[in-house]
Amino acid sequence: MALLVACGTPRASPTLDASPAERADLFAARDAVWKAWFAGDSARLAELLPERMVGMGQDRAAIIAEAIAFRQAGGRLDSLVFTDDELVVRDGMAVVYSRYRAHTTVAGRRDSMVGAATELFVKDGARWINPSWHLHGTDR
Repeated sequence: MALLVACGTPRASPTLDASPAERADLFAARDAVWKAWFAGDSARLAELLPERMVGMGQDRAAIIAEAIAFRQAGGRLDSLVFTDDELVVRDGMAVVYSRYRAHTTVAGRRDSMVGAATELFVKDGARWINPSWHLHGTDR
């Protein structure tokens, strides 16, 4: 089934699965954002997140501030695992769907985050940047 653009011209279906190289690049970009957030690495986050972005209703400044606060409170990432990855890639944009499980420690208290993630990436030259995401916590 062809997708139609506003002028009615048929378009090819989106690539539901990326090439192995695109998959590797996208997963590396995703991992870099998550790890930079948990590390409170504001410089790295500023590289990976465009200035005009939104994640869970927050802009880049709020996201970076929250990451710094996590780290300053003694937070550390103990483990991070992604499963059930699905990709839609087309015209320099990618949507990455996945399930995640993160184990953290803050001030000696261990915690777990489990859920589903929908993340948007756009090609900026040779690299992928992350202008938007949505996380949904689950019990799984």
